Amino acid sequence: MKDKKRKVKERRKQGEGEKKEKRRGGEEGKRRVEKKGRKKKRDPGREKKKRQREAKKGQKRRKEKDRRGKNKGRREQEEKEKRSERNGKRKKKKRRREGEGKREIERRSTKRNEKKEEGKRRKGKGEKMRRGKKGGKGREEAEGGIERKKKRRGFGKKKMEEGEEEEEGSGNREIRTKRKKSRRQKRRVSKEEET
Repeated sequence: MKDKKRKVKERRKQGEGEKKEKRRGGEEGKRRVEKKGRKKKRDPGREKKKRQREAKKGQKRRKEKDRRGKNKGRREQEEKEKRSERNGKRKKKKRRREGEGKREIERRSTKRNEKKEEGKRRKGKGEKMRRGKKGGKGREEAEGGIERKKKRRGFGKKKMEEGEEEEEGSGNREIRTKRKKSRRQKRRVSKEEET
């Protein structure tokens, strides 16, 4: 390698190297070679950054045009299409949330609320307050409070009547009878017992 370099130097001294410079355009060629120096290797990262810079410039230009009102409609249309593609799934989910399912839930909750309101209207305030305090101290004699409370709750396990079987999967809950009495029936029974 050193020998090769030495030979090239010698040849330049003798003036053989001038032919190359001439081919590059004489004096200017020489200057250009000095200025440029060694050729840089290709750097993909750098190229990518350059591309991005260019793209940004293009974007700026387009925005400027849009501000001035040129090709605004077309750009907006393109952006809209892109957005709709991206948000396709999201929109579907949203539709599902806001669509049938949501309406169904709202319908159910409104029904429930209406029932509650109706119940409140029927009861009247005084009765509600009394019912809340039935088991209170000092009122046992007056209303037979605790005893009635126990009866109302089905205190302890209900005794199974003949021909009735325990429901499967009831676990550690109270043993249930086959047919459950409605609240109205229970109330009627308790009133009859009182009288």
